[in-house]
Amino acid sequence: MISKKNKIALCIFHDYMCEECKLLNKGKKLKLSEIEIHKINPKKGYSDHRNLKVCCKKHHEIFSSAQRIALGVQGR
Repeated sequence: MISKKNKIALCIFHDYMCEECKLLNKGKKLKLSEIEIHKINPKKGYSDHRNLKVCCKKHHEIFSSAQRIALGVQGR
């Protein structure tokens, strides 16, 4: 789990916006409670910011589902 201090630092860096929504020009500022930090490579930890993505809950679920499918652990 990422520390609250590091989550806040990432959110400030990304202006409290989902990185994916921003790419789609649909970005809006989110509350800290609305933001999820996604680990791009789940085997790596939260210490390398290059492995982390600031996401809204919708995009975090999409990325997490895709990872579970790729790992073959998605429920049917």
